[in-house]
Amino acid sequence: MHARKVVDEAVASAWVRLLDEESDACQWLTAVYAKGRLVLKAWGRGGRTACLATVDSKKVTFGGFRVTLVARDSSKLGREIGEIKRGTKIVFFQCQGGSVMDRARANADQGAIKRVMNKSHCQFLVDHVDDLTEDEVTRKLSTCMITTAANGGDDALPACRFDLENNTLLLRRGTLRCDETHGTKQPPPAAMTKNNTPEDNNKPEAALLPNGKK
Repeated sequence: MHARKVVDEAVASAWVRLLDEESDACQWLTAVYAKGRLVLKAWGRGGRTACLATVDSKKVTFGGFRVTLVARDSSKLGREIGEIKRGTKIVFFQCQGGSVMDRARANADQGAIKRVMNKSHCQFLVDHVDDLTEDEVTRKLSTCMITTAANGGDDALPACRFDLENNTLLLRRGTLRCDETHGTKQPPPAAMTKNNTPEDNNKPEAALLPNGKK
């Protein structure tokens, strides 16, 4: 006798895309649980607001959305150059709508569902989607990151802000972006080589070629 399959294949596929930091094709998803089966409802780009807009409060809904961590950063010359992506976090939630029977069955199948919708950084079990406020998500993410760092994890990051909508103009992790103040892309600092002298490094960056020579 085959075991009952709780999570639809489309949900599993969308969740894999959500976890993929190299792609922004899927930044959130929602799935509806009914009659012992979790099926995909919606997915797309954006963040918390777009995700929660698809939740039907009258149905048991599981979902997740990506949160981008960004931090201000400065060049070696001390000039602020914009924002750097410090990674992403995944928020998982279960919204307890639906009938009493569906809620009970969903809770019983929660283990199977979380094995597919895995690797989230914080989880919520809420009665209504309105409980997932921006302040509450930010607070819980901060707490989870502090706990992970205290237990020897890799979340001991410099001061970051949480972009819950994933709409910050960013390039890849660790790369420069357009400066918000001047609206122009700032050049990276000249590469340090053994031919550089203290006098060279005090000259404007534009006077140096990429190899550090005049």
